[in-house]
Amino acid sequence: MAGARVYRTRLVLRLAAGLAAVLWAVALVLVVVLPGAQLRTVASACAFLLLFLVASAVYDRSAITVTGDGIVVSGVWRRTRVRFDEISQVEIHPTLAGTLYQVRTRRGPVRFSSLFARHRELCALLIQESALLRTA
Repeated sequence: MAGARVYRTRLVLRLAAGLAAVLWAVALVLVVVLPGAQLRTVASACAFLLLFLVASAVYDRSAITVTGDGIVVSGVWRRTRVRFDEISQVEIHPTLAGTLYQVRTRRGPVRFSSLFARHRELCALLIQESALLRTA
């Protein structure tokens, strides 16, 4: 394989979560500044802001990098390297909400979904490089 390929959450999803966080931050400022705001209204705006900040962080930090000898799975809190010979199975689960992929490895499962851009290409590459047959 020529160089590392990086597969990330779709850009539109990352942008939407970031924009929602900004909108809820503005809403929180308006609720706090305007007179007569109840505590539960402020708490609700804080909860939505936190929800979209977490979603934005998860979507922004989630990535799978395919290198010449394996993959590097990056999340919010950790990075895990998995060699191709450590991959034992790739499962594909089509659902109404999208396609879910589970890659079974010696280091534990790696999961991704159709929320990743080029998810089919990533799955095919994992199957090809690890010399596995597809199981459904």
